[in-house]
Amino acid sequence: MDSKSPFRFKALLGYISQYISATYLAQGLGAVRGFVNAKYLGPENYGFWGWLMFLISFGYFLHGGVQEIMIKEVPAYQSKGRHDLASKSAQTAFTFLVLMLSIATLCLWGISFTFSESTPEMMRWGWRVAGIVLPLEVLFAFEQVVVRSDGKFGHLSRGLLIGNSISLALTFLLVIRFGLVGVFFVAMISPAVGLAYLRSKSLYAWRLNWDWVKIRSMLKAGWPILAMTLIFLAISWVDRVLVIHFVGMKGHGFYAVGAMLTFICFLFPEKIAAVIEPKLHYDYAHSEQASRVQNHLLLLLRGVSLVMPLVLAVVNLVIPIIVQHWLHEYEPGIPAMRILVLSSFFPGIIVCTKSFLVALGKQQKVLPVYAVAVVLNIALSYSLVTQGYGLVGIVLGSAAAYVFCGLVLLMYSLRLLSWAWPRVLMQTVSLCVPFAAMFLLSVTVGGGVFQQEHTSWQSPLGYASIALALTAYAGGVVWWGVRQIRLRRLAPPVELVPAV
Repeated sequence: MDSKSPFRFKALLGYISQYISATYLAQGLGAVRGFVNAKYLGPENYGFWGWLMFLISFGYFLHGGVQEIMIKEVPAYQSKGRHDLASKSAQTAFTFLVLMLSIATLCLWGISFTFSESTPEMMRWGWRVAGIVLPLEVLFAFEQVVVRSDGKFGHLSRGLLIGNSISLALTFLLVIRFGLVGVFFVAMISPAVGLAYLRSKSLYAWRLNWDWVKIRSMLKAGWPILAMTLIFLAISWVDRVLVIHFVGMKGHGFYAVGAMLTFICFLFPEKIAAVIEPKLHYDYAHSEQASRVQNHLLLLLRGVSLVMPLVLAVVNLVIPIIVQHWLHEYEPGIPAMRILVLSSFFPGIIVCTKSFLVALGKQQKVLPVYAVAVVLNIALSYSLVTQGYGLVGIVLGSAAAYVFCGLVLLMYSLRLLSWAWPRVLMQTVSLCVPFAAMFLLSVTVGGGVFQQEHTSWQSPLGYASIALALTAYAGGVVWWGVRQIRLRRLAPPVELVPAV
């Protein structure tokens, strides 16, 4: 590895802690902003703005897959010293995204002129503002991906904090006084400031590159990667539809709280994978041999398999405490919340294998696995909810889908390392042992997954026992991390042979 490379192991450790900390802090600022908006807008205006933001969220998929290929190509070209091609890849993806955003913006503005004269003026302007916010938010997200692909994680972390801090400050200044109009201005200013900051150290110039041959090739290679993401998200979309239909809006409220907690847990493996991904593409481009990057995959998997169970154990054990003390009306949803949190371990495994499979060009071959997972989710969830298991039955169906998809992709990834099946199975079991131990802790000491009432473990002695067990486990994880750092420092440098 070049000593000047931004993807050195020691640098990556700092990137991981910095990026995860910035992400969680940004999420916290966003949560505060959401509470302020909800309080000062009222249910009707807040619901209207929430609906517009839901529509805007689909804009993140307008790239059609070219963004996914850019993530792969930028570090690959940089590893070969072809910075011109890395810049061209980013410009080509930017060009196609601008085209799609222009069409989407015109559609939103066109919709605003179709409303009748009896429609409130603020609603019409809401759609027009959404037409301005959409390109700003999507380009801000796109620039984050470009900066991440370029290895500038410190710059990216500062950009996230600057954008969210300004958004929160403007929310207090404008929303409290001007209501929905203030929200409009905050939504336009915040991503523009964040985008401007990230652009200060951008990899490429904002020039349109109408290379249709390149765009078509990126779309052809990228759509399966985008499909992987969409099918993965479809599991939660199916859950929401089934919950609303069979359990009702109150049950969806329980599910929403569980989904929020799951998202918080899932951020950890997702952001670690985001830091390792450009290094994986950077190193794989030298030799195009899976064995050259097997340490990237194994280190990522082992780190997630050791650390994430600790996070899940803490969240899972405090769910009843939080709900019973501050959210009494949500107590019937505690079992479903705990199942959702526990099952988020396997989406963490899925996101760890994704960049490895994409680097090897296997994205199209694993699409059937994602599709089968969705079908399994629908079949099990529908079967269980119609048998009277309610919300718990639906989340059990999605949990089974995540387990199936995670284990299949994990074993397939390990097989790509040319490992024999006995070794693959042993590695899979060893990666799942920490999660199994955490699950047993929840079932035995933690009062059971399906328990929602107060239990004996919620005594001082019970808390002390759990705290001692988790502390001992955390100490083991820290020891493992320190040992990995020492081994990396003592290991001789490996000369990578470029692929012919």
